[in-house]
Amino acid sequence: MAKTKQQKEQIVKNLVEKLASMKSMVFANFNKLTVKETEDLRQQCRQAEVEYLVVKKNLLRLALTQSQFKDVSLPEMLAGIAVAFSYDDEIAPARVLGK
Repeated sequence: MAKTKQQKEQIVKNLVEKLASMKSMVFANFNKLTVKETEDLRQQCRQAEVEYLVVKKNLLRLALTQSQFKDVSLPEMLAGIAVAFSYDDEIAPARVLGK
């Protein structure tokens, strides 16, 4: 079911808040992951205190332009995009997603 305009606005608002309070973020392509691999990745992220979100590119692009990251461009080659945020450890998202 499609999201309403208000739901999309709330998602963008939440993303802008996350962008303002995070120490680091990593973009990832999640398309070729199986359900089991995705579950394992989410569990590893929780253990490392990393927030892992799958977001529509357009909503993430809007949030980036409304935050201090106006100049960040998303890779167009990614069909689906996931974002890993860390609020404490700067390298935790890269370490978890790198595995």
